[in-house]
Amino acid sequence: MNKDIKVKDIYLYVNDLLGIDISNSKKTTEYVEGRALFYALCIKQTKLSKQSMGRYVGKNHCAVIHAMDHTINVLSDHRVIEAYSDVLANKSLETRNEKIVNIMKNLTDEQYNIAIPRIEAMVKMIRWEERG
Repeated sequence: MNKDIKVKDIYLYVNDLLGIDISNSKKTTEYVEGRALFYALCIKQTKLSKQSMGRYVGKNHCAVIHAMDHTINVLSDHRVIEAYSDVLANKSLETRNEKIVNIMKNLTDEQYNIAIPRIEAMVKMIRWEERG
């Protein structure tokens, strides 16, 4: 258990990973699996009660128990499966922003100045391809 991990960090991590707000009461697979991942991370990384975990995302302790007994065993979203596998392997949480910071932090100023325009170009290209 990592004492530095806070519930808010886990909440933001899952929301960032899926691009949603897991406190939304939607019952689509993405939201249900996102909340299940949140519960699993909280159980593994904190001492929070099931009641408190559920309350954090607008649910009750029964939703936490159900998710851990059923949902977590039938995950379908590859992002959730990968993140849950990381939890089981005791890997740390890392948001997209932290990944970028960790990649960029050891660059020299010259390398940084080369990387930024390339990253911006890649992001533009990805967005352009998504428009179809």
